Formats: sequence, C-alpha cells, structure tokens
Amino acid sequence: MSKAKFWPMIGRGTRLCPGLLDGKDKEKFYIFDFCGNFEFFRMNKGSSAMNVVSLQSAIFHLRFELAYKLQDLEFQTDRLMEYRKSLVDHRVPKVKELNRDSFAVRQHLSMLTCIPLRTIIDTLLVKDELAPLIEPEKDEPPALRFDALLFAIELAYLAKKNYGRGKKDLLKKVEAISTVATIPEVKEQGELIDKMLHTDYVERADVNEFEYIREKLRGLMKYIPRRGLIYETDFNDEILSV
Repeated sequence: MSKAKFWPMIGRGTRLCPGLLDGKDKEKFYIFDFCGNFEFFRMNKGSSAMNVVSLQSAIFHLRFELAYKLQDLEFQTDRLMEYRKSLVDHRVPKVKELNRDSFAVRQHLSMLTCIPLRTIIDTLLVKDELAPLIEPEKDEPPALRFDALLFAIELAYLAKKNYGRGKKDLLKKVEAISTVATIPEVKEQGELIDKMLHTDYVERADVNEFEYIREKLRGLMKYIPRRGLIYETDFNDEILSV
C-alpha cells in the first residue's frame, strides 16, 4: 500500500526487453493486483477484480438490503418485524468482530465508529465499505450458496421484481436433493421437498415461506450428488524406454 513502491513495480513491467522471447520484443504485460493497490489508490477507471465481492460479503449485503426493505410500512407484520430483527441482530456482531488493528479495516474506521449499528444506512455504502471486510463464517459452501439464492429471492419478492430464474435454480437444487431421499436428514424433510416439487407451493410462497425453506433445506445442500463429465479417449501410448 505504498505509492512510492507501487509505481516502480509497474515500471518493471514497462521495460521493453527487446528480443525477449524467440527474438520478439515484449508487446504487453499483466499486473496481478492481489493486494488491491489500484482500488486503494482509487486509480481504476473501469471494472476491477476488487469489485467482485466474496460469497460471505454478498450474503452480508443481501441481509442488509432485506432489513432495509423491511422498513416499509406494508411489511410491518409481526412475522416480518421479527424477521427483520433477526437480520439486524445478525449483522451487528459481524461488524463488531472486525479487527480494528487490521490494515484493511482501518481504512474504513471513520464509518465503523460513526454509524449506529442498529439503524439502516445507505445500502450502497455498506456494499462498498463494510461487506468486503466481513469475516467468513464457519459454514459449508453449499449451504452458504443456498443462503445467497434464497436471500436474493426474498429481496426480489419484497421489491416486486421478477425472480423466475431464482425459482428455477431453487427447484433444480430441491430436485437434486430428492434423488438422495434415503439419507435420514433428507428423508426428514421429505414432506416439504414433495410439496415444493409437486404443488404450486413455491409459486405461492412469500418471504416467510422462502425463509422457512432456507432454514429447513440449507443443511441438505452438501448431499447434492456431484455429476462430473466423463471423457472417453482413444490415445495410444508410445513406449519411449523400459
């Protein structure tokens, strides 16, 4: 994160190196900015790998957007108010556990020290400032990916946006789970799985039902069978020596 060192590093790449490879001059070079210097110095003018948030960060931001949307008057029912409270209660400790001595966190201390954690602030600011800093939860990746899918569906429902693709992805996962129904944990949720696949339950579901689905099925995602591609080859081995 030193600009005085960063520019000379780029300078190494700009050296012409005539006849570098097979008598050809160097024509280009790549910068692998895994330390995020371009973002740190606000030099990137286009898209940047730093703009791609991790799954954990995406889930944190989705929870935040859900809590933000659930403030609307039309969602002030007992169940949804309780759901919003659980979302807020989840994010507060996630922010508090951030290591204030970390270099990355210290760049955002002004925001961390001044925001009231139990109120809603600009969701875009949260996405840019807080979400990338969140520590990963000790959970299975398939379960987290299922969380992200369901939170996105819930948010689309609240915003009255089309979420047809999300429903297709959801049903595809549930159908895959139904193929391993002999597993006790899967069998335990057999009634819900059957209802989702053979009735209009998903079509009629609201936020409460989608959250119920997430809680009941997220732990089963690890059982989805992995179907790899099989390639058949007809290469002949040549014996070079014995």
